[in-house]
Amino acid sequence: VEWNVAAKQANPVFDPTEVRVDFFNIAKNSARVAAAGAGSTGLTNDQFASILDSWLANQVGEDPCLLCTDMNPAHIIRECLTDNVWGMGYNDGDVDEDAFRTAADILYDESMGISILWEREMPIEDFIGEILRHIDAVLYVSRRTGKFVLKLIRDEEVDSQTVVLDESNVSAVQNASRPTISELTNALSVVYWNFETDENASLTVHNNALRKIQGAEISTTVQYPGFTNKDIAARVADRDLKALSIPLLSCEITANRDAADLNLGDIFVLAWPDL
Repeated sequence: VEWNVAAKQANPVFDPTEVRVDFFNIAKNSARVAAAGAGSTGLTNDQFASILDSWLANQVGEDPCLLCTDMNPAHIIRECLTDNVWGMGYNDGDVDEDAFRTAADILYDESMGISILWEREMPIEDFIGEILRHIDAVLYVSRRTGKFVLKLIRDEEVDSQTVVLDESNVSAVQNASRPTISELTNALSVVYWNFETDENASLTVHNNALRKIQGAEISTTVQYPGFTNKDIAARVADRDLKALSIPLLSCEITANRDAADLNLGDIFVLAWPDL
């Protein structure tokens, strides 16, 4: 958090309009950052927190999307790629701005912010991978532009432009497999960080129809330390359980150049007998 605070030196209680915050990600309870600001103003932590809360209320009102502790995951990934001090040091031109902007807008609409600690012992590539795991996304370098593309895995409609792979353009489908009913998961727990309590919390979702078929609860637990509220945790729990409770096909496909434009995360139709 970077602060630039101007205060009247002669009076410890100053006009909130004289507080200028250049960059912040802050909750309605500003106690966490009060100490950082109070030290440079001569105010107590409580005085500084009170003035900061008043200033924020005047600037952004009570919009929960503006008064939050979380950062847009697309912005985190972009900083990891381009920061010259602690990041990977790529140029801004190495990033597909349209793809990142599209992903950032979707994540904003989904209120899928993240607050997460990166320990330097973890390679930055692994840290990016952890962010991608949280938001269900892929990051790749376009073969056509050479730029980094961020792609969210979301429901997409099949249309006339969707690539269809069938016997006319596929020469082989190998190592095809589906999980059996007994291998599917009917209950999933998500462990997340609750910013209101400053503690780990968890919730569990169920597929009761599948559980009835299987005759017992088959569960798993997923850790999402970057998510900070129950709403997001519940949505990603439903997302993950859906993927784990359906017998999805896994296979290797050898195709001609009709599939040349497919990238990670792109949808296509596979019309193949006996699968």
